Amino acid sequence: MRLFRPLLLAALLSLGMPVAANEAPAPDAAPWQQTFPARTPSSDPVVKSSIYIPMRDGTRIAVDVYHQQGAGPGARVPTILNLTRYWRAFAAKSDPVGSCRAITPFAAYFASRGYAVVMADVRGTGASFGTRSGELDANELADGTDVINWITRQPWSDGKVGSTGISYGGTAAEYLPVLRHPAVKAVAPISTLIDAYADLYFPGGVPNTVFRDGWSTLNRTLDVGRGPDRPDMAELKHPCPVDGDDDLKLLHQAIAEHAPNFDSGGATRGITHRDDNDTFAVRLPSSYQRRAEIDAADVPFLSIEGWFDSGYARAGINRLIASTSRQQRLIIAAASHGIGYHGGPDVSTPTPSAFDFRTEVLAFFDHYLAGRANGYDAQPRVRWFTTGSNTWASADTWDTNPPKTALCLSTKRRLAATGRCGARTTLLHRPGADGAPGTMTRWDATITGGPVIYPERSAADRALLHFDGPALTAPLHLLGAPVLELALTTSAPRADVFAWLEEVDSAGHARVIADGMVRANYTRSGTAPYPAITPQPSGLAGDDRASIAGGPQRLAIAFEPLAHVVAAGNHLRLTLAASDSRHFSSPTATGSRWRIGIGNGGSKLELRLARPSTAPQGPGK
Repeated sequence: MRLFRPLLLAALLSLGMPVAANEAPAPDAAPWQQTFPARTPSSDPVVKSSIYIPMRDGTRIAVDVYHQQGAGPGARVPTILNLTRYWRAFAAKSDPVGSCRAITPFAAYFASRGYAVVMADVRGTGASFGTRSGELDANELADGTDVINWITRQPWSDGKVGSTGISYGGTAAEYLPVLRHPAVKAVAPISTLIDAYADLYFPGGVPNTVFRDGWSTLNRTLDVGRGPDRPDMAELKHPCPVDGDDDLKLLHQAIAEHAPNFDSGGATRGITHRDDNDTFAVRLPSSYQRRAEIDAADVPFLSIEGWFDSGYARAGINRLIASTSRQQRLIIAAASHGIGYHGGPDVSTPTPSAFDFRTEVLAFFDHYLAGRANGYDAQPRVRWFTTGSNTWASADTWDTNPPKTALCLSTKRRLAATGRCGARTTLLHRPGADGAPGTMTRWDATITGGPVIYPERSAADRALLHFDGPALTAPLHLLGAPVLELALTTSAPRADVFAWLEEVDSAGHARVIADGMVRANYTRSGTAPYPAITPQPSGLAGDDRASIAGGPQRLAIAFEPLAHVVAAGNHLRLTLAASDSRHFSSPTATGSRWRIGIGNGGSKLELRLARPSTAPQGPGK
């Protein structure tokens, strides 16, 4: 059967993997992968079977099993497990039966290279039975033990299991070490958060409505057995049934059990704080809550994130610095959610990422799961791509105390170097214009799986408060998360502040390189419940002031981290707004006034810099 593009999309989305447009690939292929060339697949065909596995309480979980047909009698291989809530496989409207017999590209890649692949619909989703009281809840976690026990009893299993997945599937993989199951030998989460509250739902304490509503609608649609109402998913008919369920009777019974499933949108729409109820502690749990258990298992761990994916790059860095295990590894590509598209300030059209994460994950599993002596353990623990120079860099750990430089906000709306700030004074501003930077931002792509393309901002900036720095006489190597310390007095009782850091070329074209936001009502005493690279509100109700009208605030606005080289001759611009209505829900700024402290001792922008040992030095460095 010819696997046409809509069906290919459906198959890849079973891993949460976006499919890029047919454009020229970006220059972000990993030079170190020359050490791990993509192994040639076997010519033996990959076969697929779909069955139900009973859990300890009788709930039936639908799984697809892939392995090579030519494996001889008694051949045993390691298993790669993917646990997904987005359907393990899709029936296409144009060919429901044939599409469910197809071998997904992900399964074919690993199964043809000596692994069994098991893809499962988690409880209450896809063709699996059961109901969901939350995401990644205790029942779902316990199901992982039952599935792994079943795998290790199969005649094709060598007793070793690794897990990978994108987004939700990656988070499910991250949780597996908590089980302390002896079969779990390695995990490779891709595009995953560690704190649902701070990384996604309330970055900077501001409600992320584009994700809240989009993810809720997606899940509720999938859980009742329908394809989402999106042009890119028009071919999706329903989840694939298991073998033998030709009349779909079992599939319909399973879907009927999903009706009372937990609705993340409804649960989060009525809350503002991390501790308003048990939503973020129990129903939308985060891996930072299980960090000690994950570290205690000491399972080899490869995290792959993208710089242009909501708060996920920050999450990857925070995961690394919060871990006590030397088994933690981190790669950050210049990519969007799912590592499908290349991102960067100069990206203006959809551009597929050239970073082949499958080759990387294969090399990782080859070493830690299959026992191949390929030298993967000798690779640097942290690797990242730098935009602007299009180079990769590496280190043994993340630098939590990097070199810094500061620019002050000064008169004539300038960013000035220390010593040229001028006398302390106040700038008056009415923050009326909305700052929404288009419809293809890092916050959109986490839902769409599409590219991240920020529009050129020079025209939009004219309606917003912005500060320009001097032209650079040498390239500026930024690495980490900039922080804006803003001395602000507002006339409104509640206020949000959005900030964009931009690179402006000699022709005046402005392109976003980083963004950040904060709800000004949170006290600065609030901290994240784990080690973090940036200051952020605690999100606790007790740290949220009812009114800040007229009271001077000193806000710490953390930008999402980046690795970028600002070219010589260009300059930095800081742009501020009180709203981004496309993506976030903010208090009205109509009629309000801002008084911003500028000059010596006023507001300042602190930049994190790359050390010479990690600054990009050319391809392959």
